[in-house]
Amino acid sequence: MQLNENTLKVLQNFASLNPNFIAREENVFNSISAAKTILGEATVDQTFPRRFGLYDLGEFLSIISILPDHNLEFHDKYVVISDNTGLNSCKYFYASEEILSFTDKTISIPDEVATCSINWATIQKLHRAASALGHDKVDFLPNENGFMLSVVDHNDPTSNSFDVIVPGTCESKDFRFTFQIANFKMMEGDYEVKISSKMISEWKKTTDEIKYTIALDKSSTYGG
Repeated sequence: MQLNENTLKVLQNFASLNPNFIAREENVFNSISAAKTILGEATVDQTFPRRFGLYDLGEFLSIISILPDHNLEFHDKYVVISDNTGLNSCKYFYASEEILSFTDKTISIPDEVATCSINWATIQKLHRAASALGHDKVDFLPNENGFMLSVVDHNDPTSNSFDVIVPGTCESKDFRFTFQIANFKMMEGDYEVKISSKMISEWKKTTDEIKYTIALDKSSTYGG
């Protein structure tokens, strides 16, 4: 088996959420962060031939990158990663599921109260603004044109902020949906966002079967 470019990109992104990974005998991958604040799910066009665990997905992918024309040969306790010359190979052992952080569950968004569209350029601006200003949160606030996304410091009302307007709707005008910028680890792309009154959100990529379930910060409020 050789992993294609799309599968590798998904796995590289999921490695940034959590180094632990469970491969399943299906074409749906997922990864949940150690803090359980972000869950990534992706449907790809490849299926692993067996279920196995990896303690460090990033390390596994680094080995594959050394052998671009790689082949994966799966055994009971390990996978052999080799190239088409037969001269280079790595025996990579699976990890016990007992020591891994993962989930086999999927999450549906309950009580959806708000939706908006956010493109990749905006997500990049939020990251850059947070880095420049030294802030770690972004608020989603009511605006006549949808939402105002504001990179802020809640602990200092006189601190500088960065704002951007995005289209969207909400059932209430009394809310402040707050996210940790560190949880914006999605793959490059534009996203349709749903936010629940239960302080959880879904970010679905517009061009691929990829979505992220991201918890809101505990400081969020919703008036209903």
